[in-house]
Amino acid sequence: MNERDMRIKALAYRGFDLWLNLELSKFRPDGGYEEVEKFLSKRFKTENLNPLLEVLGLLEMALIEDALKGKDYFTEEEREQVIKEIVEQLAADFPLIVEEMEKIAETINGKISQFKELAKKYREKEGGN
Repeated sequence: MNERDMRIKALAYRGFDLWLNLELSKFRPDGGYEEVEKFLSKRFKTENLNPLLEVLGLLEMALIEDALKGKDYFTEEEREQVIKEIVEQLAADFPLIVEEMEKIAETINGKISQFKELAKKYREKEGGN
């Protein structure tokens, strides 16, 4: 696997992780889901966010934060350039990231199905005692 493929795979896993955590935050009182949704809606100028826009926005935020961490000395122009480069590169790679995320989703879907089957058997067993 070449360096680009490894980067795409890593971004796919990170994006999936960020998105799942966002989805799970809906059920936590301190999850901050509404704030993130508002920010992403504003970022993409839509009230109808879908999972792909959420992933793209979450990855953008994470990568920008990583790139600018500890770089307080950057000028505003340097910061803008870093952000521009990240957004452009992510947009170029996004179709491949989504393709990789589909594979991850299939694997996780299988694990969820397995969990549900085991949970059902457990409930049936516990109900029979």
